[in-house]
Amino acid sequence: MLAHDPDYRYEVASVSFDYLRAVREAGKPPRFVRRKIVASPADEATVVAQIRAVDAAIRRHEFGPGCGECTWCRLRVGN
Repeated sequence: MLAHDPDYRYEVASVSFDYLRAVREAGKPPRFVRRKIVASPADEATVVAQIRAVDAAIRRHEFGPGCGECTWCRLRVGN
């Protein structure tokens, strides 16, 4: 997504994810896994579409019902 930022132009070759849940195997210490992902243009298009959809929903104030009491719920206009 950095390539879409107008202030910073990067050419991203791959992305790495560090998983927070340890892999546990009997008799071995827990280990954390890192996965390297090479995103395709189709992957990028999917993520861009998701970001646009979520942004549009937020701007329309389309949120779930929430608890109605926390700071985030109180930010909703008209609640």
